[in-house]
Amino acid sequence: PRLNCRRQRQMCIRDRAYTVGSGIVHLRLFDVMSGDTTILLPPNNDGFPQQLRWSPEGQTLAFVQSNFDTESSQLFDEITMLPAQGGDVQPLQRANVMDEGSLQLGTWMPDGKHLLYWYGPRPIDSFLPDTVDLHSIVADGTASQSRLEVEQVSLMDSRFLTLAPAESEAAHYGGDYAVTVGDGPAWTNKRIFVGNSPQTPADQVAAQPAWSPDGAQLAYASTPEQGEVTMEQATETMRQRHIWIIDADGASEPRPLTADPTYRDEYPQWSASGGMILFARLDADEQASLWLIESQGGEPHQVVESLQQTQPWHGIITQLDWQRILDWHR
Repeated sequence: PRLNCRRQRQMCIRDRAYTVGSGIVHLRLFDVMSGDTTILLPPNNDGFPQQLRWSPEGQTLAFVQSNFDTESSQLFDEITMLPAQGGDVQPLQRANVMDEGSLQLGTWMPDGKHLLYWYGPRPIDSFLPDTVDLHSIVADGTASQSRLEVEQVSLMDSRFLTLAPAESEAAHYGGDYAVTVGDGPAWTNKRIFVGNSPQTPADQVAAQPAWSPDGAQLAYASTPEQGEVTMEQATETMRQRHIWIIDADGASEPRPLTADPTYRDEYPQWSASGGMILFARLDADEQASLWLIESQGGEPHQVVESLQQTQPWHGIITQLDWQRILDWHR
């Protein structure tokens, strides 16, 4: 569902866009207030819409349209724009799925003029990629220009891509998003980028960025960079993971927020006020718990004694998917 409150008119419109069909799929808009439905995209024998994304102001719907070309027997993905109330579609980016991979639509940038996307695996690929190249495309209805934003964005993190708060300064000077960049295993070669610029130092293995509510700072999880190590050494390296904070514009050196050597700390999340940070901890017996700490520093205190998580220290990629087992309503 999308809840869009337009301040100028002091009204709220609740709409849901969804795909409908059995065999032949079409796109429909449902107004949950009135119960009215509108067909935005009629049925198409050769294709179907998916990956629906409302623009920040709710005036435009972006989606990936998959079409099978009967003449060439090829499947194509196309990033497409459509006015919220229906009308002419505007294709932005097209890809041959067999040659280039499927188009994966990320999210709108806070300015409402750009979309982030990447290429997924091809049907003939045996394994999912560990990293992707992140692209953006102009989507304001007047131009379309695809460009590479960041290379080798890591897909192994619980939160590999996070947007700056829409009203923050970061959302206006171009640092709209933070991503974890770097290939290889989780214990080496990872840095946090804001936009196209690295913000964390090269001697840190940084991941899981989280914006402060005002967009001025980033919290993240980090271990010291030790290069390629054995699996046993990797376990010890990951036990050195702690929570750090850095200014989003890179104006200051990062500072550690936690440093207890008996715990591995991960997945920081800011409180609504920005005064506290919630994070997850693993002890040497692989027991998970939740803790709170003041964002300016201090002693953390435990808020949840035990989380039932079934992932070991390593897993396959030494990365725990915390989003599968917890969320915080702030």
